[in-house]
Amino acid sequence: MGLRRKITFPLFRDGIFTQDREDWKHSRELLRLQFYFKQYANLEIFREAVDNLISNILKEGGVIDLQPLFFCLTLDVITAFLFGESIQSLKTLESASKQTFAESFNIAQEYVIKRFWLLDLY
Repeated sequence: MGLRRKITFPLFRDGIFTQDREDWKHSRELLRLQFYFKQYANLEIFREAVDNLISNILKEGGVIDLQPLFFCLTLDVITAFLFGESIQSLKTLESASKQTFAESFNIAQEYVIKRFWLLDLY
């Protein structure tokens, strides 16, 4: 992994994105099983997130930047799928006073990208 582990560790800690060899294989197996058993069991998990997406699109009207909405849709579905409860980032879009998880995660990713640019100078 070289510097990748040191650079991404503050964001991802000790998990599948920062592991090598046997540790990575073990983490991958844990996640693979999670997806395998739930993959086709219930697509109802998408309903609330898609309804929230459509609601946000209808509120905006006109020309809409779909990228942040699709990011939030993905985040909502994945958290519901993996943890059993969505963070509902699409419902908190209109709350300008609160920083959402999605915004915080984007900021953290920007810092990791800067660390990659700087490599071992970070």
